[in-house]
Amino acid sequence: MTPTPPPVQTVSHILVNIDSVATPDQMSQLLFNSCTPPDWSVEAPKHIFHGNSGQPESIISAVQNPTYGTMTLTQGWDPGNVLAIWKNLIEQPGDISTKKKQVTVQFCDSTGTPLFQWMTDGACGLLTGFSHTGSDASSNGVLTITATIDADNWKLTKGDGSDFS
Repeated sequence: MTPTPPPVQTVSHILVNIDSVATPDQMSQLLFNSCTPPDWSVEAPKHIFHGNSGQPESIISAVQNPTYGTMTLTQGWDPGNVLAIWKNLIEQPGDISTKKKQVTVQFCDSTGTPLFQWMTDGACGLLTGFSHTGSDASSNGVLTITATIDADNWKLTKGDGSDFS
């Protein structure tokens, strides 16, 4: 008899919090319908040496600092213009540290229980892309916004914010 496979986890809710741009209750109303988390990679250079038998062998002797890609969020049009306000703040002259924000994105199951979250490591998230769908009255298309967020560092944690260990 074959064992019962585990249930498949699907993400049906995406909750976003951007400190000092929008309160959590504003962000939960933004109808996020898709999110591409940041890519993670780390450089692990190999060193080639000749082993006891004279054959080339390689070892990974150290791991360098990780690098992170951007996060892309898509949502229905935001009547509070939260992301547009952040975009306009970034366009204004001034110190970059006032434009970077702590960003937390929770991926939740159909019951609203957080499965995992990506968060910027401190106030280092920056909106680097903002676009929205065009208008075509004959299509009844949904008006959506796509936002790209870059960060110096991202952190992947459990849904409750605790570390994986």
